[in-house]
Amino acid sequence: KSVMWTQIASGFILLVGSWMKYIAGPNYTWLMVGQTLTAISQVPTVCSITPIAMRWFPEEEQGVAIAIPFVLNYVASALPFPIETAIVNHGLTIPDLNLFMAILASVSMLLFILFMRERPKTPANLLSTIAPRPVLKDIKCLAT
Repeated sequence: KSVMWTQIASGFILLVGSWMKYIAGPNYTWLMVGQTLTAISQVPTVCSITPIAMRWFPEEEQGVAIAIPFVLNYVASALPFPIETAIVNHGLTIPDLNLFMAILASVSMLLFILFMRERPKTPANLLSTIAPRPVLKDIKCLAT
């Protein structure tokens, strides 16, 4: 119903997928199910960037507030390649890496739940006071 709850649901799917990848061990089928869940969790996250920026930033700053997460999404996609290679080259195994990623997902989810607010105390602009469209409704619209 709100961007915050959509993000919590997305984070929970990411959390389940991350731990499933670790628990799967050598079972390729469950590993792929976990990987698919982590990929699915990204859709609501990416779709929530614009509504969050509209609530938290004045109109003249919204372009930058939207661009930064999109750029960081590409950076976050590229960073694991050298990091994972370095971790495995230092004697750790793929299950160790999956455990590290599951712990990272758990800590980030906990921090999000503790500190996320739906909107700032003082509205950033007039649009942030209007009731938002549910993000899941937008995703359904894109899928049809």
